Amino acid sequence: MKWFKNLSTRMKLFLGFGIIIALLIAVTVIAKRGISFVEKSQKDIVTMEFANTIDLLALKANENETRVALLMMMSDSDRTGKELWHQRVKENAEEISKLMQRLLERNKNDQTILNRLDELNKVRLAFKETRDTQIIPLIYDGKIAEAKSLGLGVQTERFDKIRSITMEMVKDAEQKVQYRITKSEEEAKQTLSFFALAGIISIFTGVLIVIFMNSIIATPLKEISNIAVRVESGDLTVAPSLGDRKDEIGVLAHMFSKMIEGLRKQTADVMEAVNVLASSS
Repeated sequence: MKWFKNLSTRMKLFLGFGIIIALLIAVTVIAKRGISFVEKSQKDIVTMEFANTIDLLALKANENETRVALLMMMSDSDRTGKELWHQRVKENAEEISKLMQRLLERNKNDQTILNRLDELNKVRLAFKETRDTQIIPLIYDGKIAEAKSLGLGVQTERFDKIRSITMEMVKDAEQKVQYRITKSEEEAKQTLSFFALAGIISIFTGVLIVIFMNSIIATPLKEISNIAVRVESGDLTVAPSLGDRKDEIGVLAHMFSKMIEGLRKQTADVMEAVNVLASSS
């Protein structure tokens, strides 16, 4: 570490505190990364999986209500009553279309979900077309038996298909929610471990830097201070033992050594002069 000792004191302090600051920045980055991951997972859960689940269940509920309204339309003998139930069918169909459009728009970047939604939408549109163009006209014409036959045949298969796809997608969304929650918990634990480890390393490094700075700055200064005290008491046999350091402390020690050496020479000259004077006397 000779090169480090030869650096200026200012540079030593910059490097020492720089290392501590770098470690603190690393701890902050690790913490922010973990928090960002958890926030993103929570956002995806709320804006994607939960939203998909809610819309899919709402779609299924509206399809059920539409089916019930259609059956009530078949059983109602009054045309006014049939028109009221028909209006309920139209309202549910409009709500289903909005839900489907929302699901398609939300999941446009997820090809797997988009494929399932396309499959669901094809079955739904076929179900809607048969209902609107065949079953409902038969009901208004009083051909209830034919309408029921058609409704209990291919329409039942389509309805079961719609319900099956919807529930499968709801189950997939629930599994994704659980997966994201698990990953968030794992990331939180990992971040906490990294945070604790980085904190311990920062503290340990900070202590080492303080001890090291003390050994190369404070201790030499204390040695020079002790030498100054001894020189003040008249002891000129001492000398700093700091080697050939080129920093401020090394320069100070070198100048101090030259000062002591000068004092020794002056003292020797004085003593010689005194001896000469004494001899002359």
